[in-house]
Amino acid sequence: MPHCLYAAERQRTLAVLMSTAETTPDRVHPARHRWRPVLLILAALLVGAVLLLTGGSPIGRALPAPTADQVGAARAAAMQLRVLRTTPGASGTVRFSAMDLRAISTLASHGFAPDRLDAYLADGALRIDAAHKLPLGRWLNVALAVRSQPKGFPSIRMTVGHVPLGEGMTRFVIRTARWLLAKRDVPVPPLDSLVRSFTVVPGGVAADITLSPSMIEGLARLDGHRIDPAQVAQIYCTLGRLQGSAPLGDVAAQVRRAFALQSPATATAERNRATFVALAMFLVDPGAGEMAGNARERTDGCRVAVPVVTLHGRADLTMHWSLSAALTAGSSTQIAQAMGTWKELADSLSKQSEFAVGDPTGFSFLDLSADRSGFRIATVAVEPGEAVRIATALSGVTEDQILPPALMAQQDGLTNQQFVRHFGGIADPRYDAAVGRIDTVLDTAGIN
Repeated sequence: MPHCLYAAERQRTLAVLMSTAETTPDRVHPARHRWRPVLLILAALLVGAVLLLTGGSPIGRALPAPTADQVGAARAAAMQLRVLRTTPGASGTVRFSAMDLRAISTLASHGFAPDRLDAYLADGALRIDAAHKLPLGRWLNVALAVRSQPKGFPSIRMTVGHVPLGEGMTRFVIRTARWLLAKRDVPVPPLDSLVRSFTVVPGGVAADITLSPSMIEGLARLDGHRIDPAQVAQIYCTLGRLQGSAPLGDVAAQVRRAFALQSPATATAERNRATFVALAMFLVDPGAGEMAGNARERTDGCRVAVPVVTLHGRADLTMHWSLSAALTAGSSTQIAQAMGTWKELADSLSKQSEFAVGDPTGFSFLDLSADRSGFRIATVAVEPGEAVRIATALSGVTEDQILPPALMAQQDGLTNQQFVRHFGGIADPRYDAAVGRIDTVLDTAGIN
């Protein structure tokens, strides 16, 4: 081909390539642009759904901190369920007054703050307002209206955010929740067996319900942490066997023994959780094993009587420390901390301590000091990055580190009237200051 023809052909080819390069974006970009309206519509729908299903503020009343009377009422209400669990067939009738509902709501709102729960009677129905805090300042608000049903599961209507659900859709949501719980090993009976009747009576509600230990244990685990029941049982049985051959009478020695059963250098957060629960089973009550599934049943073959083990000469302080540490390991730290306070409020109305005969009853800042020591130590011990350090410290712990002697002079045995007169209540700055002084001593002389 002559050179001039070759050059002309090359120029035509370059011109075609350049034309293609210039026109291709015009063919591609419109297709890309067509997706933008779709994405904007989807984003708008998502934002709209969020705004419909959530709110900018929580529903329900902002309930004050619980009083001793409310703790006592909530404890009595809970005892109905506890007794029911032990009856053949685990079924029977429970009754809650309007005061009971207020007490339960107050404790739940305090224990799970900033979330809220408000159960009350209105318009012939049990009304339940629940609010759960979400990111970005939003709240998931759920309102229930539960009406009498002489036979079977009650009539319930639910409102989620601004969206009301009819009775049929509400039952579908509840059935779906039951199915999801079963997937998480929480065996919930069919709805009409779970609640066989429900009645709104003057001044309260009554329900014929069916419970089972496995369902209660499963629900308790949802808010807590899965703790290996086999590991708990192994630690408990070993502690019992060692106590039989070489008895130890003070809690520090028992803690050292428990945390030295394996090298502290190999400790994990999970192992520490299991050790705290096993100690509570051994030093307080085998029932503490319910925090770790069927750990209690696994120890039937090695069960021993709870030994008398003291902390600075007092068995009740051992129980306070051990149970608080186990609750922290097995549940949320906020609930564990709240329960220690609730127990003292209940004691301020009690004529006899539930822990030990001869233990001074009443609100005790000394007991609360033991509670807070157990809570604080366990809180750090179950952090993965701190597990080895705290297990090492506990394998050589002393009584004075568990409960510094400076705290032994704390006020003990206050009646509810004395507590209110001097400290106002658990939301009062005077009470906060007293707890702050306890924590300052623990910061200085305890294990952190």
